[in-house]
Amino acid sequence: MPKADIIPWEGNILQVSVPMDSPLRQVNSYILPDKDGRITIIDPGPHDLETERAWEHVL
Repeated sequence: MPKADIIPWEGNILQVSVPMDSPLRQVNSYILPDKDGRITIIDPGPHDLETERAWEHVL
């Protein structure tokens, strides 16, 4: 299963480095929580099976 690296930032923001095919190798995505417990995901990466599996691991 593809593994995404998760880096916590201030304000409960998470940077998620999602693996992808060359030439980029990864895309940096961000999870932003709101005060009601909901989240916004910024730039989740390409829509393919590898990326979906990485996000299943993260979530």
